[in-house]
This record gives sequence, structure tokens and C-alpha cells, in this order.
Amino acid sequence: MKFERNTLCDPETADGVTERQNRYTRNMELQLTPEIEAKLNDLALRTHRGTDDLLREAVEHLLTYSDWFDQKVNRSMAALKRGEILSNEEVRNWLDLRERS
Repeated sequence: MKFERNTLCDPETADGVTERQNRYTRNMELQLTPEIEAKLNDLALRTHRGTDDLLREAVEHLLTYSDWFDQKVNRSMAALKRGEILSNEEVRNWLDLRERS
């Protein structure tokens, strides 16, 4: 399956009018198992969306999650270096309170 990426740039012209220019297409090949490809095709049919659109959205979600996760890890490591840590008991108590809420 080929995943086609279209990127549009809208630079301003000399008269200040924006126009679509510099359109380029870059193909990227993605190897999927037959099972995953079948599920993707089924999802595309059910949602009336193209597989390229679904894959693009999935990659965007993955990258957003990865950025979020990296930020959380970096913040946690910085807190650890500052000595801001909780005991196992404090964490258990906090989780118990959340469950009861």
C-alpha cells in the first residue's frame, strides 16, 4: 500500500494575494499485514474516507501522543532531579481517592 503525502504551501505573491504554489507529492511505502490492511479497508468503507486520509490521521495522532509522552517524561525526570518524589503509599492513597470520586 502506498501512502501519498500532499503538502500545499500558500506563499504570498508580490501583490499580497495568497495563491497555492509549490505543490509536491512524495510517496511513502507502508508495509501492512494482510489483517491490518483488511481492517483499514473496512474502516475506509464504513466511514466513507480514503485509506490515505485514515493513515495520515493515525500518524498525526501517533506523533501528537509521542510529543505529549516525551513532555511528560521530561517533566517527571526534572521533578525527580529536584527531589519531588512520592512514596508508593502516597501514590496508592492518591489512586484510592480517585477511584472513590
